[in-house]
Amino acid sequence: MGAVNRQVRRRQEREQIRKWQEEGRYDQILSLQRNGITPKDLDRAYNDGYEKGYLQASKGFFRKMYAACAKELFEAGNPKDDIVTFLRNVDHRFAVMFDAEDEIEEVYQLIGVHLNVDTTAIDRIEED
Repeated sequence: MGAVNRQVRRRQEREQIRKWQEEGRYDQILSLQRNGITPKDLDRAYNDGYEKGYLQASKGFFRKMYAACAKELFEAGNPKDDIVTFLRNVDHRFAVMFDAEDEIEEVYQLIGVHLNVDTTAIDRIEED
């Protein structure tokens, strides 16, 4: 039974190596096996993964949010030019205030609305 398990493991390893070769990662793996992983390698991998994940997630988010806003404005009877202007202004404002908690708190101060996007939130927009 041990020989069968060993054969299965070796076949799986060969399949994994073939997959890595096709993806171009085999040389990276060989280099890491020879030289080891340095803290610089870990930092670079973390930063690359974070950036790629953020970009992938944000593209979908922006498209969905802008489409939802545009559709609601259109259904409320707003003309196309006003909708486009609104979307451009929102895009500019979002780019400027992306990490500014004080800007988000200002929404509450001006309008009386809390924006709660926690995963457990039932009502994401809470009015006073």
